[in-house]
Amino acid sequence: MKRRYRKLMAMFAAAFMLFSVTFASVSASAQTRIKYTALGDSVTVGLSSYKSLNPVDYYGYADMLDDYLEIAFDVDYRNLGEEGLDSMELLGMLTNDVVFQGKVAGSRIVTINIGSNNLLTPVLPTVAAAFGATDLKSLYDNIRKLSYSVAMARYAALDDPPSPLVQSFPAGVEVFKATFPGIITAVKTLAPGAKIVVNNLYNPMQAGDALYSFVDKHIRQINAVITENAPGSYVIANSYSSFKAYETSRLAVTFSGRNAILAAKLGSYEAFLMAVDPHPTTFGHTLIFVRERNLLK
Repeated sequence: MKRRYRKLMAMFAAAFMLFSVTFASVSASAQTRIKYTALGDSVTVGLSSYKSLNPVDYYGYADMLDDYLEIAFDVDYRNLGEEGLDSMELLGMLTNDVVFQGKVAGSRIVTINIGSNNLLTPVLPTVAAAFGATDLKSLYDNIRKLSYSVAMARYAALDDPPSPLVQSFPAGVEVFKATFPGIITAVKTLAPGAKIVVNNLYNPMQAGDALYSFVDKHIRQINAVITENAPGSYVIANSYSSFKAYETSRLAVTFSGRNAILAAKLGSYEAFLMAVDPHPTTFGHTLIFVRERNLLK
């Protein structure tokens, strides 16, 4: 019941923000046909947003932007987001996959959300190993066997040497630095006249989380790369700032290491899964959409 309540509250908040801008004007003829392509990872797919109470019926920021554009345009909308995608993989698809290139070619608007998996990919295996687990279910089971203080101590130590995250996070930033400019070059080559909007990365951590500073430092490094490459190439939708306003709550993102451990200790696997989810809620997706929409006015 609590999970359904949270979903409903997120949906109502998102609906209010969405419809409050629905009648904003877009300067173009209603007969104009444009191609909008959304590139990125699971956030682009729309994970953890909900159009209904069906958890696979996503309605993320890209879908919201498509609906907004449909007010004034005939939109050919392509959501090419893929779960787990990092910047190196997206660059490879843009430069080597002919079918993928064809889907991007000729776009008038391109949104890009990439870089989170440059950091996140090794996180679950590292956390699982720290608790002697192999997957989310065994992680939950193993946390249940520990005292709260021991479990929290293990979690807090994940950014201490010799934790693999201490090496993998800086390495992920370096891969992003090496590949992101190529992503922009490839998009501009495939869609020379496109308006490109890049979302910078938000921090899914709640303020006060034991890993907040460690994660935030590396997110800001990736965001610095996005900022440095922007002039003359694309505009930035500042998701980082939007989400920071809600980092003391779970309205935009439900992730919380502390709450995950508490949920396991209390025996709620459903609450545990919510607490380890780094994706935006419907409200969080709306925050991203509003930033993008403002850049397209």
